[in-house]
This record gives sequence, C-alpha cells and structure tokens, in this order.
Amino acid sequence: MQFHYISLVVTTALLLSLVDSQVANNTGKQLQDKACHVYWEYTKDAYDVYYIGKKIKGARASSFQVLKDGYSKDISNVYYMDKKLADARASSFQLTGDGYSKDISDVFYGDKIIDGVRASSFELLKDGYIKDAYDVYYMRKKIDGAHATSFKFVNDNYWKDAYDVYYMGKKINDARGSSFEFIDSGYARDYRNATCVNQQ
Repeated sequence: MQFHYISLVVTTALLLSLVDSQVANNTGKQLQDKACHVYWEYTKDAYDVYYIGKKIKGARASSFQVLKDGYSKDISNVYYMDKKLADARASSFQLTGDGYSKDISDVFYGDKIIDGVRASSFELLKDGYIKDAYDVYYMRKKIDGAHATSFKFVNDNYWKDAYDVYYMGKKINDARGSSFEFIDSGYARDYRNATCVNQQ
C-alpha cells in the first residue's frame, strides 16, 4: 500500500512538471504568481499572453501584470483567468480581498459584477457580508431592510443594525438590534432576555 501511495505521488508530481514545462516551452516566459503558482498559470511571449496554455484574447504582453485571486490586467483591460472583464476599467481597478475587486464604478466577484453595489463606498466585512454607504449584502445578495450605517458585527455570525439582528444573512424575528447582545456560543438575547440558539 505504501509503495502504491509513493508511486502515485511521484507520478502526479512528474505529470505536473511536464505540463508546466510544456506550457512554458510553448508560450514563452512564465509569469510568477507565488500565492498559487500551479493554479493561476500565466505565460507570455513577445506579443501574447496565455492562461494555462490558452491565449487570452486581446491581452498585451508588454504591459501585462498578474495580480492575484485569478485577476490580471494590462494597460487597457482587466482579466479574470482567461476572460476579459468587459466593464472593468484597468486604470482604476484594484483588489479588495476575498475574491472581490472594484474599479471606479463597479464591484466584482470573480468575473461577475455585483449588481447595485456602489464602488465608491464598498466595504468588505467578514462572514460573507459586504456593504456600501446604503445597503448590506450577504453572499452578494442584498439584505432588504438592513441599515448600512449602523450595521455591525456582534459575535459568532451574529450581526445587527440599529433595529434588527441577523444570523447568516437572515433576520431574526422579533430580536431588537438596540438591545441585542451575545451571551455564549450560539446564544444571544435582547432586552427581554429571550435566548436564541442560532435562530433564523
């Protein structure tokens, strides 16, 4: 059993090195993304750029930069893996973390624009939440009624605004944000001392 395991590991490593070498030989100089070298595999020659051996249409080798999380750009355009982000502006494009990015007018997750999010006030929170100056989103979906200005983390996936309490993006019925507090793992209460056990 141990022999088969070692053999499998050696074979896998050999195949990866052959693929890596072949891509480099076919397309020229490798671009380094140290965070995830095998997965985000970019190469280029004097004129063109390739992603895992596939030419990125329109990418300019002379100004091409590998960013991270699958993003890259040249002087004119932004790309996600091998796809051009049609609406992204390279001059103002920046990464914001956790797979999110933005330019002067839009917020992106991967190769998709997140509808309605205002780039100028975009803020990455945690636990799957993001917000802008007016709205709050969970897993990139707007939470109706959530107040962005007072929206804040409580503890253990609980969040609240001035009026309501949320757990994993869902409003907890009858819980009041103004008096809601975390007690212990999975338990919380508002002014009536009612306890909630991961209630959704």
